[in-house]
Amino acid sequence: MKDPETYRKEFIDLCTACGLCAVMCPPFSHRSVKIPYQEIQKQVRSCLEGNPPSNAVLQRSRLCDECYLCVSDTCPQGLDPMRTNQFLRGLLHNQGVDPWPFIPPSDETSSERIIAALLTTEDEYERITTPAVKGDGRVLFFAGCNVYYQPHLLLTALDVLDLIADHWTFLPGLTHCCGNNYDSSGRLAAGAEAMKKLSDRLKDDDLEVVAVWCPTCAARFYHAGSDLPVISYARLVADRVGRLIDGESISGGLTLHEACKVAYLGLDPDAPRDLLNLLARNPVQEMSRHGRDTACCSWSLHQNMPETGDEDRKNRLAEAAATGAGILATVCHGCQWILDVPGAESSIRIANYISLVGEALGVRHRNRFLEMREMVDAEAAISFIREVMGDRIDQLPFDRDQIMRAVDVLLGDFTGPRPGFRIDHPEAASTE
Repeated sequence: MKDPETYRKEFIDLCTACGLCAVMCPPFSHRSVKIPYQEIQKQVRSCLEGNPPSNAVLQRSRLCDECYLCVSDTCPQGLDPMRTNQFLRGLLHNQGVDPWPFIPPSDETSSERIIAALLTTEDEYERITTPAVKGDGRVLFFAGCNVYYQPHLLLTALDVLDLIADHWTFLPGLTHCCGNNYDSSGRLAAGAEAMKKLSDRLKDDDLEVVAVWCPTCAARFYHAGSDLPVISYARLVADRVGRLIDGESISGGLTLHEACKVAYLGLDPDAPRDLLNLLARNPVQEMSRHGRDTACCSWSLHQNMPETGDEDRKNRLAEAAATGAGILATVCHGCQWILDVPGAESSIRIANYISLVGEALGVRHRNRFLEMREMVDAEAAISFIREVMGDRIDQLPFDRDQIMRAVDVLLGDFTGPRPGFRIDHPEAASTE
């Protein structure tokens, strides 16, 4: 990956402000600054040249799902629009426009680590945070970091791994990172360094395959040009689980909400379908938008324009219900978080594919994540945690403010909305 300053100079030199990247960005179509796309890109270029950001620039940087839709063959000049938005986020952070503090998942006080500790028993937490090897370990399972908000999914994935493979290595995802969280917050140099460290760590082993749980991690490996034998965890399970299930686990019909990054980059989008078709009597019933035309869960809207994001979610769930399926399967844990909202009316069950596999194999772990999200506020959530954990909550190495911050994240929509951030800003340049 190029260093940030090199990319900034390339963008200034090469961008013609044609606006094609903005045109094809679904969440950006909901922007409140209704000026031509070409003008918006001119303002982005002006900001990267050192001028104050306009509100159009703020919205361009924040209304980005990092879905990779614009990355391939969109810019006539060969630039990466997603990378531009990430660079903008870093620039705005340095200017104090976006005050949200960034805490890496590896940090001892990260929200991912705190939530994982709050939603597990002591033995469960030890299991999901400790490297492990079975047999010769030639199949490596890398969990990524965001799934630690939903540790029941990771525990299920580990149980399934143990059933389908005799030789495996588990590499936890809090102490190792693909770098995406750094990139998303505009810390591109740190993101590149994290990816290099992870790749170097994996190259140290004589691995048959690296099975990656998180679609974002998979996209990062692909986009970085990694030569590691990376496949999705869904592909690993689909290729190995058939002998353990009877194909009669699900009778009500299935539809699939794909991981946008995998679909848009073409990174084996058939893997979850192959797996789900092993579980159900009937093939996956496709939504009207699927494959390369699939819809993203639009996490950026949920962070920055909650009402619009909620409407987008309802539309997607209505699209799923229209298939007649009884279950909407998700691939990405972030999509599961956004689509399965406690208290929301839905005629269809929403379940991550690994939960469905686990049920078929008799593997079940308590979904404390969803139980906790049913709490009305952070104080109620803390009371729930104390009921579950007892005195162990007082033995955790986190103070109350850190726990409350993490709980606020969990009760929101996939790490949002962001405290202190506005989708527009009163001090931004008024060039709209």
